[in-house]
Amino acid sequence: MNLSDYQNQFDKLISRKEKSNKFQNFRKSYFSKFLKVGLPTQKWEDWRFTNLSELKKEKFDISEVHSNPLKRVDLLKYDIEGVITFIFVDGHYQEINQVFPKNLKVSTGLKDFKPSRINVPPKMSDPFELLNSAFVDSALSITIKENKDFTSPIRFLYISESKTNLMISPKIHLKVSKSSSCTFIEEHISSKGSLFHNQSTNVKLEKNSTLNHIRIQTNSLKTTTINNITINQKKDSSYNFTQFSEGSGLSRSNINSYLDEEGSQCYINGLSLSKNSQQIDNNIIITHNAPNCTSGQNFRSILKGRSKGVFNGRTIVKQKAQKTNSSQSNKNLLISKDALMYSNPQLEIYADDVKCSHGSTTGQLDESILFYLQSRGLNISLSKTLLLKGFSAEIFDTIKDNSIKKSLEDKFEIWLINSQSE
Repeated sequence: MNLSDYQNQFDKLISRKEKSNKFQNFRKSYFSKFLKVGLPTQKWEDWRFTNLSELKKEKFDISEVHSNPLKRVDLLKYDIEGVITFIFVDGHYQEINQVFPKNLKVSTGLKDFKPSRINVPPKMSDPFELLNSAFVDSALSITIKENKDFTSPIRFLYISESKTNLMISPKIHLKVSKSSSCTFIEEHISSKGSLFHNQSTNVKLEKNSTLNHIRIQTNSLKTTTINNITINQKKDSSYNFTQFSEGSGLSRSNINSYLDEEGSQCYINGLSLSKNSQQIDNNIIITHNAPNCTSGQNFRSILKGRSKGVFNGRTIVKQKAQKTNSSQSNKNLLISKDALMYSNPQLEIYADDVKCSHGSTTGQLDESILFYLQSRGLNISLSKTLLLKGFSAEIFDTIKDNSIKKSLEDKFEIWLINSQSE
């Protein structure tokens, strides 16, 4: 899509008049900023390895609100026992008559969305953040109340089975209150037409709170996924993020974490599996604004075919953030000669009493180990599978919920089988 295509879709959206003038003005303000900024090009430093040509080539329509979209979705195959699930079909939240626990405060749909209360992420010069605010089609706000260990995982399930080319723009606000904990799962599934999924997620962690955030991205190869996550953490809070990504023609995650008060911890992990001509980009910035905080980045990629991967990981330690403990690790396996990986771990340190490290390795499977395994009676296929499982195990171990961990290990097993048969 070019800018005139976005303008046409925006005019169509505004003509619906589904909200007050204040909300319409909110949309117009951010769309005007988007038109000034424009779409990123590879001349932009943060986007020099991200090729948006397919996104620019396709044309997408905003999603219409269908009367009964759930009728064409088999929800049973997505059911997970004991998990509270919020369902989005073609970008729109679906009411399914759920009874929410008393310690969970939920605001759903655009009817509850108040522009005056929105927490605008610091990087609002990002064109996709601007685009999300202009086109937001679903807004969901969830608060875990104080002093609650919320044992039931909360899942946002995004399903698209439309045969038409759609652009969807969810906006999520998640707050974990003081001395509370929660597990939050995002799962993204599309199977038919081309999809442009542009999501903005804002996470707030209050004092002594804990959030385990798991993101599962298995969209079709006709999908472009842009995912912006902003996390703000207060004293002694803990954020643990794990991403499993095997879908989309282009998938880009922009994760910005701010450790704003003493004693906060942030760990961001990911496993990327790519083949054919897929591209999976991970761009992480963790900013230490306070002393005695800990952060870690651990991303691993397995690349096949002509696929491409990007890891841009940066840790910023401000002058006041003494006693910072931070690490970065990026390890990548190229299992075909045409796969490419761009890895750029960075440290930006303004304090003098810190412990910070970073490292990156990219290579192929060790031929000597493969030979050893085959000499012990294993065939070449099983030998490669064992090595790839061992390479990825550390990422799966970051998931504390055993049922979710088992589910992702099963997805990985299927990916390995399919990748060897292609």
